[in-house]
Amino acid sequence: MSEVAPSVVVQTPTQGVDPRVALATSIHAAPGVYSVLVGSGMSRAAGIKTGWEIVQDLIRRIALAEGLDPGLVEEHPEQWWESTGRPEPRFDALLEALGNTAASRRSLIRRYFDRANEEGDPIRPTEGHRALARMVAAGRVKTIITTNFDHLIERAIEEEGISPQVIVTPGEIGGMIPLAHAPATVIKVSGDYTRPGLRITRDELATYPYPLRRLISRVFDEYGLVVVGWSADWDGALVEALSATRSRRYPTYWTTLRGHLRESAGRVVALREATVVNTDGADEFFVDITERIANLDRVAARKGRPRRLPVPLRRPESSGAPAGWAAKPLLWLKVAASLAPAPDEDRGMIRQPDREEIKRSLMTSPLTARLRQLSEYRPASALAEREPPPYNVLGLWELLADGFQTASHAAFRIGGDASAGISAILSVGDYGGYPPSGSVFVELDIGFSIESKLLLHQVGQVLRDGLVLVTATIPDAIGDFLPPDAQPATVEIHIVAPTDDGRVTRQNDPGLRVDLGPLGSSTRDLASSWSFAASVSQPFETRSAAEFVVQALERIVLDAGITEPDRGLAELRRALAP
Repeated sequence: MSEVAPSVVVQTPTQGVDPRVALATSIHAAPGVYSVLVGSGMSRAAGIKTGWEIVQDLIRRIALAEGLDPGLVEEHPEQWWESTGRPEPRFDALLEALGNTAASRRSLIRRYFDRANEEGDPIRPTEGHRALARMVAAGRVKTIITTNFDHLIERAIEEEGISPQVIVTPGEIGGMIPLAHAPATVIKVSGDYTRPGLRITRDELATYPYPLRRLISRVFDEYGLVVVGWSADWDGALVEALSATRSRRYPTYWTTLRGHLRESAGRVVALREATVVNTDGADEFFVDITERIANLDRVAARKGRPRRLPVPLRRPESSGAPAGWAAKPLLWLKVAASLAPAPDEDRGMIRQPDREEIKRSLMTSPLTARLRQLSEYRPASALAEREPPPYNVLGLWELLADGFQTASHAAFRIGGDASAGISAILSVGDYGGYPPSGSVFVELDIGFSIESKLLLHQVGQVLRDGLVLVTATIPDAIGDFLPPDAQPATVEIHIVAPTDDGRVTRQNDPGLRVDLGPLGSSTRDLASSWSFAASVSQPFETRSAAEFVVQALERIVLDAGITEPDRGLAELRRALAP
């Protein structure tokens, strides 16, 4: 029972790619493809004994209670246990011998997991636990199999704002969320110290119930695997499952502690053709891998970063009010995107189902909900000779009657004709000019003629939601019209306070329509139009759209002579965070 498989020193090959580089690159390129098998080596770094060390400690307690000399059971208490003729020391039997009530047994076992030393210092997740949890929170790793009884992995993941599903008993497997859809899954193959039925001895670890065997075999077959802090000495059922499932879908990486690999682990490494990674421990390994992935993220972010264009293509002030508006509003926000490559010969048609899908997407867009909130503001008139209505009426998104509806163009409007209150127009199509542009344009024009100033973060939210709409939501809705490889190529945002209503001039600038106080004062008079355009390579989601808006506004206000906007931009970034 006390026999332990010998270890050998493994040398990492000096030729080829560093296994850590290969692993970090693979995890970065294919999020959610790798699972992690965590053994007791990770929890020992936090001050928790292994399952067998707990059994040994319980045997010592029994020996001392029977009056035995402590020195005789200090190193190998299991040998004394065998010499007495007793059966293999099962964990539950030892607990029953030391605690005659359920409460006393729970109190006895908790001392091994709740505090790290006799002074009562609490056990906390290590840097390795936290680094692994960051990979989970980033969607890099979604499935963790562990032989540990403690809650350190779950606690670290929860500290990152993720609630993992934890599988301990076979009965929980039938009702679990599928692995691919759960934010994170922790499978505790040896049990949980707060529940009965821990598996600690060789006999207990020799086999698993069928539902558990099937689940872990599926993980080993369908996912790549990273093994950390596990010797493969005791867990016979786990060794069998790993050895029997020789998937070639994704590779296996097996970490060692300073090059030492148990003989039993070496056999599994050979069977799975695993790549060996030498480490100084789980903490060092996970922290290093997360830093490598973060570096890859930074490189990817630089490559995918929008590149500013010197001249926007669709300036609102370069034309009159768009079709569907009777006047230029007091504040005009515009968001536009070009989708390319989209040559005319590769496009489909905008059919009735496509228009219905566009309308559905508009009605369910966060932007529409945002405009309904802002419609509570009292309207003002965009036309000097016209009195404003008492309140805004947004209604529904509808096809724009004079919006030039064709097989390659569609336009929708919500709200009125922009003469007062709030109105928005969404148009999809091309310029219709010659030579053809080879692009499809999605444009969103939003007019605000209201008595109150909009707050800066309200403008930012409208622009953020508009970016997601024109680069992602609407392109998805017109998928049959666009060529399959068409992607957002350029985007632009405009904040305009028109100095005429389309006929008569008026005094106007963005400072009269938007509360710019958080950004500080300008060194000169504000221009009536602010614009920012950039080339992009992919659709926006809420987080990236928010960052784009903040960066665009920083450039805009610095060009406008506002020299100390950092505090206001920081507040805006927090307000726009999803």
